[in-house]
Amino acid sequence: MRRSSHQTTKLPSRGDDSQRFFRFGHRKKQQEQLPRSAVALKRKKEMFFSFQQDTTLFAIVALIFVLIMACTNLYVLTGMMSTSITTTATASSLATTTTTAPSPLPPISSSMHSSNSSRMCQYLLTAGSKLAIGEVICSTDGRYQFGLAAENGDLVMWNDDNDSEQKTIIWFIPLYSRHSSRTPQNTTLTMVGGGNVVVRDNASSKKKLFESGTGGSEGSTLHVTDNGSVRIIAKDQHQVLWDSHVQYFCNRTARTSTSPSTHNDLIPVNADTLHHKVMAGYQGWFRTECDGNGSKWKHWTKFNIPPNVNHSAFDMWPDLSEWNNTNSSEVVTCPTGFHFKNGANAPLFGSLVDGVIRTHVKWMYEYGIDGVFVQRFVTQLNSHRCQEDEKLDQIRRHSEQYGRVFVNMYDISGGHPDSVYGMIKNDWIHLVDHVTILESDRYLRHNGKPVLAIWGFGFKDRVNNPEKVAELIDWFQNKAPAKYQVTLMGGVPGFWRTLGRDSLKDEAWASVYRSFDIISPWNVGRYASNNGVDKHLRDEIEPDILECETHGIDYFPVVFPGYSFSHRNAKRRFNQIPRLGGKFLWRQMYNAIHAGSKQVYVAMFDEVDEGTAIFKTAATSAQAPDQGKWLTLDADGCNVPSDWYLQLVGNATTMLRETGSVPKTIPALQELQCN
Repeated sequence: MRRSSHQTTKLPSRGDDSQRFFRFGHRKKQQEQLPRSAVALKRKKEMFFSFQQDTTLFAIVALIFVLIMACTNLYVLTGMMSTSITTTATASSLATTTTTAPSPLPPISSSMHSSNSSRMCQYLLTAGSKLAIGEVICSTDGRYQFGLAAENGDLVMWNDDNDSEQKTIIWFIPLYSRHSSRTPQNTTLTMVGGGNVVVRDNASSKKKLFESGTGGSEGSTLHVTDNGSVRIIAKDQHQVLWDSHVQYFCNRTARTSTSPSTHNDLIPVNADTLHHKVMAGYQGWFRTECDGNGSKWKHWTKFNIPPNVNHSAFDMWPDLSEWNNTNSSEVVTCPTGFHFKNGANAPLFGSLVDGVIRTHVKWMYEYGIDGVFVQRFVTQLNSHRCQEDEKLDQIRRHSEQYGRVFVNMYDISGGHPDSVYGMIKNDWIHLVDHVTILESDRYLRHNGKPVLAIWGFGFKDRVNNPEKVAELIDWFQNKAPAKYQVTLMGGVPGFWRTLGRDSLKDEAWASVYRSFDIISPWNVGRYASNNGVDKHLRDEIEPDILECETHGIDYFPVVFPGYSFSHRNAKRRFNQIPRLGGKFLWRQMYNAIHAGSKQVYVAMFDEVDEGTAIFKTAATSAQAPDQGKWLTLDADGCNVPSDWYLQLVGNATTMLRETGSVPKTIPALQELQCN
C-alpha cells in the first residue's frame, strides 16, 4: 500500500474493505500527476510505513494469543494439581485401612471384552452419578479402566497400559455374558445414596443385575486403585466400604502350606485313590452377623435377622457345648433370639469364622472320617466367590494339618442354562491357577488325575442341555490343557440308569451319564424306611453297579442319616424320614458296600437345614433351646450321644478301609438304648 510523505489521511480500519478500495482509487489518481522519481520515492516510503504498521498489528495479535494460551494452561495445570493432591491424599488415607488389595490377577478371558484407549476417563463416581455403557472410571495413573463393556454389558476392569486397541482383562463380573438372550444397550451403573452401587437393565423394568450391598454412608465415592481394584470409600476417606478384590478374590496373598499336625499318631489318609473311602458332603454355608465384613444371617434363618422362634430355617440344633467352654479365640459364636432352659443365650456359628472349619476337620480326624466334598455353588461365583474360595482354602489348610482329603464339588442349583458351563470351566481355571488347590497333597486324586465333582446335571428342575454338558465333560477329560484335566464325578439323579422319576427323559442323557468317570446317584429322600432301603438296593443299586462295571465307571452311592426340613418348608413333615437311632444310615452303608461299592458318600456333614447332618447336634431337648421345635437325636426313642453319627461313619470308614466290608448290624460302640 502506497502513501505520500505528506499524506495525512487516516488509514481505515482493517475490517472496512469498502473504505480501503475507495481510498486506494483516490491515491492512484494523485500518483498519476507526480513525476516518476517522486512516485518511486513515495512508493518506498509507503511500503516501509505499511510494513511497519502490519508488523506492529501482528505482534499485538500474537501477544494476545500467547496470553490466552498461558491462562488456559494455568487453569488446566491447577486442575491437575488439585486432582493429584486429592488422589494422593486418598491413597495415603487408604494406606491406613486394614483392607489392602493385592496385585492384579491374570486375565480371565481376554477374548470376551475389549476397551478403547480413546475413552475419556472419570476419576471417581459420587452419589447420584451414573456410568453408561462404554464409559469408564480410571485409576489416577490412567492404567486401569473400569466400566460396562460395550459389547456385552459385563462389569470389566481393563489394563490400558499399552498402545494396542485390544486391552487386557484383569477381571470381570459377568452380567450379560451369562444371559445370551439379553442385550445391554440400556444398562447403567449408578452410585445411589449411602454408597451403594447398582447396575440396572433399564429396558427390563429396571431389573437389578448387580449390587455392592454397601450403604449407610452418605458422601461415599467409588475409585479405581492403581493396582486394579474398585473401592467404595466413605466420605471421611478412612473407611473402605467395599473392595472388589476382597469380595471376589479374597485379598489373596501368596499361599503357604499349613504346618504339620502336632498329633504324633497322625497317619494321613491316602490321597491317591477314592477306593475304600467314606467321604461326606460339606456345605459350609452358614453365616451370622458377627462374622465381620458386613456379614448377615444366612441359612440359619429365612431372613437376614437373628434366628428366633418365629424365624428359623433349620430343624437340628448344633451341639456347641465344647466350643462355649473353650477359649473364645478358638471359635466365635453369635447370639440368637433363642435361650436354653437355664436362661443362657443359645448361640450359633458362622462357617467361615476362625476355628469353625478347623474344629470340623479335627472331628473328621478324631473319628476316622476320610474327608469331604466341598460344595461350591455356581450361583455364588458372581457375588460371593471370595467366600467360596475362603471356605475351600480353610478346608485345604486344615486337611493338611489333620491328614484328611478334600475335593471341590460344583453344585449347579439355580445356575443359568446359558452360562453355567462356561462359569464352571473358568472357575476351575481360577482354582488351579490362582487358588492353587492342586498344589496341596491333600487334594484327592483317582486314576492319576485330581477328582472334580459336578452335582446337578440331569435333574428335572435344573439345566437341561445334554449336548452342552457332553461338551463340558469332554473338555475336562480330554480337550483341556493337561493341568486342568480331571477324573470327573457326576452327582446325578437317583434313577439315572433308567431315566426314571427324578431324571430328565431325553435319551441323550443316557450317554451323558455314562461318560462320567465316577457316578454318584443322589438317594436322599428316595426311600424312607429300612424296607425302602432294601428295595432300592434290589431295584437300583445292584443294577447300577453292573452297569458301571460294564462301562468302566466307579460307583459312589449316596447314603443319608434321615431327613427333616419343616422349618424352612412348611409342606415338609417334621422328622419326615426318621433316623431310627442310626439303624437307617447303617443299613444303607451295609447294602451299598455288600453289593460291591468300594466307596460311600455321606450326605451331609453339616446340613442341619434338611436334618441330614452327621456332626454333633443336640442329643436331647435339654441340649436344645427351650423355644421352638427341634429334632434331637432321641426323637425316635434311642438314647445316643451328640457325636453318635460321627462314631457310626468313622467306624464304617475304618472297616471299609481295613476289611472292605461292614457288618449288617451296628457294632457295639456302646449299648444302643431305644424305647
